Amino acid sequence: MKNMFKKSNSGLTLMELTAVMTVVGVIALGMGVGFKNILYHYQHDAVRQDIRHYGNIIMREIQKELSAAEKIEEDHLEGFSRLKIFYYKENLTPDMIITGSTDDGVKFNGEFPLAGTLGLPKNGQYRGENKRGIMMTRFDIRRHVDTRPNLYKFSDAYLYVNLILSLESSVYTDGKTVKEEFPFLRKTFMSSAYINAKI
Repeated sequence: MKNMFKKSNSGLTLMELTAVMTVVGVIALGMGVGFKNILYHYQHDAVRQDIRHYGNIIMREIQKELSAAEKIEEDHLEGFSRLKIFYYKENLTPDMIITGSTDDGVKFNGEFPLAGTLGLPKNGQYRGENKRGIMMTRFDIRRHVDTRPNLYKFSDAYLYVNLILSLESSVYTDGKTVKEEFPFLRKTFMSSAYINAKI
């Protein structure tokens, strides 16, 4: 009878089982939250990269058009700058019209640049309703102003192109919308316009 009380069963007691379940639960919860955060940042960075890519390419295309222009006219349409580009200053109608809109981004002659392939990246993975929205909030062109009269023609050939794209996210934000802005600013020298002004 004494031998029977000295032997113990191998196995878990209720207390040990509770401790193991608690530790495993905490580890699983931590891994789930960590995975959710990693996934969120990956998705957000992928969308940010598309916005930066679009902004840099659109600015490069605008600079190409401006550097080839002999004359430009500026006005505003729907709160954004509209550029009328003339490749030859004798032309009466513009060769290229660059416009901007909140939903479509920048368009050249009413079409997306690069043969219609460069549209505002508002559609795609990790975007859409109740996720992330992309829009253009600012597009304006300013001429460089210099108070020295002898530098008027030179400073008039400089343009500042300012483009701001916005990313509105409602993913993992507790019902709030978080807005992030991406500014793109380029200073462009219109060499053709300057040379023709000197002639």
